[in-house]
Amino acid sequence: SKQASRVGEQLPMLLMPLRELRATEPGALNVSLRLGVSAFHGPGGVVQLTRSYDNAFIGPTIRVNPGDRLTIHLSNELEPERFSTEELLNHFRSPNVTGLHVHGLHVSPCFPSDDAFHSVPPGSTTTYSYDIPSDHAGGTFWYHPHHHGAAYSQVGGGALGLLVV
Repeated sequence: SKQASRVGEQLPMLLMPLRELRATEPGALNVSLRLGVSAFHGPGGVVQLTRSYDNAFIGPTIRVNPGDRLTIHLSNELEPERFSTEELLNHFRSPNVTGLHVHGLHVSPCFPSDDAFHSVPPGSTTTYSYDIPSDHAGGTFWYHPHHHGAAYSQVGGGALGLLVV
């Protein structure tokens, strides 16, 4: 439509094709994600600095099959914070600390799998490993940062992606 075309002209990042990752060998998919600061250009020359995976407005779509092992190497390339806000448990805090949650998958809640409380500080890398049950239902799920106090700014900035079983 004409209106969608105008939106695409003003916000070209919305028209970028999503990168898709699939297993290169049966039963396993190894993925590397880099969380860093990205600059997206909007209408009128406005530049939005935000946090994203692999410098893309939305992270890659990850495709797995029931019975697969998904391994994600998450590298937090954000800058160290200049002061600590860790004691502010129910407020915006630690904006450059991250973590990873695979929303909707029926996998272990213990690290190195889907431990929503595992933190990845700036300048560090963590490896997550998810064993997708052989009887897992097919569907579209999503992955996103999950450090409490920072998740909404990271997810709202585009640090998220689809996960298809």
